Amino acid sequence: MKLKSINKYVVNTDHHLAKPEDDDYIAKCIGSFGTWQAIVWLISISSKFIVIANAISIVFLTPKTEFRCVKFESNFTEEVKNDTCYDDCIKYEYFNSLFKDTYITRFDLVCGDAWLASFAQSVLMLGLLVGVPVIGWISDRFGRAPAFRLSTLIAVAFMIASTFAPTYWLLAIIRFFIGFGTGGIVTLNVVICVESVGMQYKDLVGVATMSAETPRWLIANQKGDEALELMTKIAKTNNRDVSHIKDTINETLERIKCEQRENKQMNFTDLFRTKQFTVITVSSVFAWTFIGISYYGINQYSTLLGSHVYAVFATLGLFQLIASILSSVINRKMRRKTASISALITCGICMMTLIFLPDDHWSSIVAVTIAFTAATTIFCIIFVQINELYPTPLRNMGFGLSSSGIKLGAMIAPFIANTQTHWLASAIFALIPIFTIIFCLPLPETKGKNLEDIVK
Repeated sequence: MKLKSINKYVVNTDHHLAKPEDDDYIAKCIGSFGTWQAIVWLISISSKFIVIANAISIVFLTPKTEFRCVKFESNFTEEVKNDTCYDDCIKYEYFNSLFKDTYITRFDLVCGDAWLASFAQSVLMLGLLVGVPVIGWISDRFGRAPAFRLSTLIAVAFMIASTFAPTYWLLAIIRFFIGFGTGGIVTLNVVICVESVGMQYKDLVGVATMSAETPRWLIANQKGDEALELMTKIAKTNNRDVSHIKDTINETLERIKCEQRENKQMNFTDLFRTKQFTVITVSSVFAWTFIGISYYGINQYSTLLGSHVYAVFATLGLFQLIASILSSVINRKMRRKTASISALITCGICMMTLIFLPDDHWSSIVAVTIAFTAATTIFCIIFVQINELYPTPLRNMGFGLSSSGIKLGAMIAPFIANTQTHWLASAIFALIPIFTIIFCLPLPETKGKNLEDIVK
């Protein structure tokens, strides 16, 4: 909706030379980063606990477990061996000093049903694969806030329901919907953070959603009155001058209306409307698929290297936190391509050395920790980069479709990690990061550029 007192506005088309306060209406009206943005960032961190819990819980739900047949259909007279499958076995006994109640022990996921342990994670990631683009479309069409509330409600409700699942296949259905809701949180988390701050801070908050709408979405969808109300409240919260906000919004609305080639609702076909968008979308999907295999696969594979599961997992968690902080610094100091390719090479080299190291040895833990730290770093870098590649009307759909590759990779990862021949798993996880570089090279460099609000 157009407001009164529209002033003449000269568009600065040189995004490389634009100063944040001169060219970014968010920085002009509410400040690049203040109290309101800090609240958004804190809520973002809180919502990530749901995502993290669902992504890593499989390590504890399907741990390596010894088993032994204790009951047969017929009179079995031979010596019964541990971890050995028998055709007429009807009851198993399990041995795991750390975990007494798991999916494996509850649903007898051994022998012919052993693949269902990995499938439990794959079906969760299938839910994410579906949820990311669907919730992404909802948020672009109806707003970030309602999409975020819907995602959180679905994820939490089905997480609670999963504790009461009496059969494996009912559990699998529930885990699909857990993934669906979690996928919405994943895609909205970064988008809302990036859209809420000025250009010079999007590198930091992108690796860190909230219940309020984002100003950029309101402006991009020509909701002038709502944008004015929200941005005035935010500016007051951030102790900013509010006298010029109406004029700035009018100027921005008029600019977007003049520059927008087609005034219509965007859909997924618009992600392929030009050669540039097609290259970005296809490259992003493939890059994130292989990054997903590396990230989730190395995370699960590391816990199979020895008996110190908690120690390994705590170490990986610590270095994941370090990598998240490090990636913020890298995003501000390095170009996106340089940072991502360097991290991929580091990950590949460390996993290659793991082929020649013995399991349950300190050197193996060091190698896999460095590899996982590199995988986390590239994960964080590309999260920011993909959001910067798409204009606001397509950002959440583009991010959602592209990041669905991560979920596809996460569906494949457990089957590679659980390969009985560990050197083979290490070799696969070593080659995949190197291969990913091919799909990172076509992505345009985005460092230092303002976010686009129109589809050109």
